Amino acid sequence: MPGSRILRTVLVAVADPLLREAIRGALTEAGFGIDEARSGISALAAALGHHPDLALVEAALPDIDGFAVTARLRGRGFSPPIVLVAAPEAAGRALAAGATGVLPLPLPQDASAVAAGVDAFFAQPAPAQGAAEGTAPARNTAAPRETDRFRSEFMQAVSHELATPLTPIAGYLKILRSEKLGPLNERQTKVVDAMVQSTERLARVLDNLVDFANLETGRTLLRHGPVEPRAVAEACIAEMRAAARNRRVGLELYDESGGRALVGDEAKLKQALGNLVDNAVKFSPSGGQVLVELRPAGDGLEISVYDQGAGIPADETEKVFEPFFHASRVGEADRAPGAGLGLPVVRSIAQAHGGWARVESPPRRQPDLAGHFYPGSRFTMLLPWEAPSGS
Repeated sequence: MPGSRILRTVLVAVADPLLREAIRGALTEAGFGIDEARSGISALAAALGHHPDLALVEAALPDIDGFAVTARLRGRGFSPPIVLVAAPEAAGRALAAGATGVLPLPLPQDASAVAAGVDAFFAQPAPAQGAAEGTAPARNTAAPRETDRFRSEFMQAVSHELATPLTPIAGYLKILRSEKLGPLNERQTKVVDAMVQSTERLARVLDNLVDFANLETGRTLLRHGPVEPRAVAEACIAEMRAAARNRRVGLELYDESGGRALVGDEAKLKQALGNLVDNAVKFSPSGGQVLVELRPAGDGLEISVYDQGAGIPADETEKVFEPFFHASRVGEADRAPGAGLGLPVVRSIAQAHGGWARVESPPRRQPDLAGHFYPGSRFTMLLPWEAPSGS
């Protein structure tokens, strides 16, 4: 009965005007309330701002596709059903992104059949906030393991497609910066440097995509060898120096490790610490300070990154290590969230080394270094000096 559905609102995020009109007509006739969006960005705003009972999202949105919209909504805690309007073969990618299911294209000619298809999703249990982590909704018959495989393959495919054009771009930029093709003036040098920073940041995002998928499924083998923590920290700080300077954020290293090396995968540890430093710089206020501290602790080494940002709410300090989650930071409403994989990768890499990763906000202890106070957050990795047996 239409009257039984009038209080249920469906967000119809569809760019194709004919498809949008067909869905709107079918759902309106069936008694659903309708909210509309015509792009991925407007879909995110409408879903988070208007709180519909169900989001119907076209996979082929023009700016941010429906898969990315779904992942971002789940990362922001959006729990109502999300149904992608897509070809049937996209069901795997939809599940991997956290969707409840797929309304397959082409739509039935019968409007009542369209409404019934949407109505069926209301009967399913809402996915948990970490639905994008691989928990399949009840309507889907794929087992969690199969969903994990879909997600892993999706991330690897996306990263490959992005890495293919990124590699020559990064290479040509390095050639330009080396001035092998001719000298650059000061303004041209600044432009090239900014482009290099952007490509390096994108490369880090792609590495996180691949490593998150591989580390979670246990398919990444660590290449153990002697690692000098100070050298890793200095390299991470050097890579972030330009971005920190642009934000007027200071970077400092405090090393109490005594020069002792540990056994681990240097590339992975550099990636993990790079994610922590990047995160600290991103959420530091202009004029703030970020500190990387190396400090022995028992049979291992604590690598901590302190910042002077707004901090993280107490009920979210554990959630920040969940995939696609974005913490609610005071004063950060206008800052675009990242991919939501940097911190999960940090934890996965630390655990793969036999250690752990945690956050304190505010820090329960301040570093033994005079001159600065860090009221924001302290992200810490504890890494054993020796590689765990069997790794």
